[in-house]
Amino acid sequence: MSAKNKFYFIKKVHKLPVAVIVAILGVVVLEFGVPSVHAEGVLKVGAYGGYFKDSFDKHIFPDFTKETGIKIESVAEPTGEAWLVQLEQAARAGQAPADVNMMAQTVMLRGQRTELWIPYDLKKIPNHKYLLPQSINRYPDGRVSGIGAVGWYITLVSNTNVPTAE
Repeated sequence: MSAKNKFYFIKKVHKLPVAVIVAILGVVVLEFGVPSVHAEGVLKVGAYGGYFKDSFDKHIFPDFTKETGIKIESVAEPTGEAWLVQLEQAARAGQAPADVNMMAQTVMLRGQRTELWIPYDLKKIPNHKYLLPQSINRYPDGRVSGIGAVGWYITLVSNTNVPTAE
């Protein structure tokens, strides 16, 4: 695989405003590069399905397309291990369900074991200097395997009734 295929997306992304870079670079490039960008002018991005995917479709991807000219086709992906298994099988078959993917930290680390992720060259992403060091995931040998960008929290219990002393 040529270096041109592996880093086409990264070259395009380094020119974006920081907020969009952080959102888009939270996804991880698969071992087989980004062929659909070259073939169709479309970047397939795996995003967690439902409201999460809908929010990216509405608020993030249109700005990316406006800034780069690269159209985004979002692909609903399951969270957790199910997507990792699908990606590993797809990598062995040479058929990417998506060019880049949003991955949870645990799944990201499991993908490192099989060298699923293409290493990023941070020299080609000058705006990485705006990221916190803990946002950059590395292989044990120091190569960059992914860049985290999306965070959220879940409220497990919410009680609007304040107890009163009786």
